[in-house]
Amino acid sequence: MRTVKEKAYAKINLYLDVCSRRDDGFHEIESIMQTVSLCDIIDVTLADRDIILSASEDTVPLDERNLAHKAARLFFDATGINGGAKIHIEKRIPVSSGLAGGSTDAGATLKALNQLYDKPLTKDELLALGAKLGADVPFCMEGGCVLCRGVGEKMTKIEPMTPFTVVIARGGEGVSTPAAYRKLDENFGEMLARPFSDIQRVISAIEMDDLQALSL
Repeated sequence: MRTVKEKAYAKINLYLDVCSRRDDGFHEIESIMQTVSLCDIIDVTLADRDIILSASEDTVPLDERNLAHKAARLFFDATGINGGAKIHIEKRIPVSSGLAGGSTDAGATLKALNQLYDKPLTKDELLALGAKLGADVPFCMEGGCVLCRGVGEKMTKIEPMTPFTVVIARGGEGVSTPAAYRKLDENFGEMLARPFSDIQRVISAIEMDDLQALSL
């Protein structure tokens, strides 16, 4: 059986401003997203039918709740391919840690399936599918250092800084992205529409390769 292995890289936000809540429930954002070396490993194998998910951690849901499962179903629906896939997730990115673990697994699954089935979708079509799964899925599929606007789908690449070490610390608790946005709406709903942006300072720090200025 043919198998494709994809590295699903985590991301951090060098800057994030949640600007407003849209009528469709999503939020307008301004963010600078940066890929980091921490990654899950996604193995996707052709199957005659059905989507079969497995993972290295028992905390990972193995049904339609998992974004990788949703990505596979979306791929088959969009292409009209009557096929299936066995997807294994070697989990290294902590769950519910704000590092886009689910989104990057979904993006890697889409890319792997497109390769396994001889690339029925263009790059732009794949990114459009990714956007249906989550605002940061297209970024996770592209990677690098990117200015993201809209709900995350409007991407402008930024020349990255010289590679540097980031310490990512996580406590025992996890927070899902939808829950975090709901809490933001509850506590700061009206304030989100007010202009607040320091993004140009961050972009300047990146362009000058100034880690100290970035950290302010």
